Amino acid sequence: GISYWGLMADSWGWDGSQNFPPHFCAWHKEQLGFTNPKVLTKDGVYTLRAAELHPDVFKITHNFPAGEYLLIENRQPLGTERIMPNGGLAIWHVDLRARLNNEGYPGQSGWPTNGKHYRIALLQADGAYNMERGRDAD
Repeated sequence: GISYWGLMADSWGWDGSQNFPPHFCAWHKEQLGFTNPKVLTKDGVYTLRAAELHPDVFKITHNFPAGEYLLIENRQPLGTERIMPNGGLAIWHVDLRARLNNEGYPGQSGWPTNGKHYRIALLQADGAYNMERGRDAD
């Protein structure tokens, strides 16, 4: 799940007014041609500029099966996202093999062996999977 961290999931935005809509998530930006993610192939120190101002996105495919990867962007409280609760790195898990409407999360019956998970999900730093459970996450 991506909740209010992506325009296609929640166009009402950060306060529900539609005055402060979120950006497209990094995956939508990639699909629409708004960004061409830089594939990271080795360890290093990298810099990501604010997503509000620049199309910078990193992509990690190493140790993932084909069609599964991570996208990383730097989301900061700027512009239409200026009222977001906190800024920082947004790490998106993408699995193009996952079926649509096949949501899964820890604690769900049979998870993770049931094979259910979102096609596009924002990874929470606390690992709580709140968005997958239909709860707000900060």
